[in-house]
Amino acid sequence: DQLSMDEVELASQALRDAMVAKVSSLAKQAEDLKHERNELEAEKQRMNHLVVSDSDIITLNISGRIHATRRATLTLVPGSLLASMFSGRWEGSLARDKDNNVFLDYNEYAMSIILDHLRMQLMCPNSFLVLPDFTPYQQHHFGELIRYLGLEEAFTYNSDSFGKSSGLLISPDAHCVTHPSSGHAWALGQLEGSSSASWRFRLTGSTSAWAMVGVISPPATPLANTSFSNVNNFAWAGGGHVYVSGTLTPQQNWQSFQPGVDYTMHLAGQRLTLKAATQSFHLDLPSPGPWCLHVNLHEKGSSFTLI
Repeated sequence: DQLSMDEVELASQALRDAMVAKVSSLAKQAEDLKHERNELEAEKQRMNHLVVSDSDIITLNISGRIHATRRATLTLVPGSLLASMFSGRWEGSLARDKDNNVFLDYNEYAMSIILDHLRMQLMCPNSFLVLPDFTPYQQHHFGELIRYLGLEEAFTYNSDSFGKSSGLLISPDAHCVTHPSSGHAWALGQLEGSSSASWRFRLTGSTSAWAMVGVISPPATPLANTSFSNVNNFAWAGGGHVYVSGTLTPQQNWQSFQPGVDYTMHLAGQRLTLKAATQSFHLDLPSPGPWCLHVNLHEKGSSFTLI
């Protein structure tokens, strides 16, 4: 009988231990569920902050001066640093002043011109960029800020046209030059950009046709037909040629211009960028300018068109 009572006691103790363990497990599950619920609510609150609209008004403190603009203006250029900053995802990490305005420690004059042009692009997508008369100091800051914010493609000089040529035929609208014969010949754009400019263009001719496109300091004396070798020339050309101060310089992955392909060339500060599809190529310039568009063609019938 004593043995039976011991067995009963052991069984009872085992049952009590199992119940305690079960209660402890349920309590832990309840605690985990509460934690998950709190995390879900916190995530919901975070997601609520991400619900943004293009019509949101963003107030900026730019080096002490207050500007207000719509979110659509700041995010106009996809993939730019400026668009990323105001996409709604990172605004919580941006510096703010005592009035909760986003603080941007940028050159205020340059940034105000950038905002004005982005607003104009929203209203009139094909509008031309007209810059004020910059001092060299302002030119430098404007170009560098555009490059830093990733806004090169929004700042275009579509109003450029050809004004001088050594033998290339200039079309009546001055947007196209064509080679009537063969041998090197050049043409220069009329705009002299010293801070920011952009040209969209297309070349025609055979796939083996040599063509060169870049910028050159407005020459004080007449250029030779071999203008690609001018010490003030910075450009890309056929045959894998890249010219830096008129000297052939290797550049990884550059091969040649392809006929019928649309290209964009940007001048921003002291950097020249050539873009085609997903490829980009860069040249560093020795000064902020002034610079003008420089084209040199070689093959009869080949042409260069601003688009």
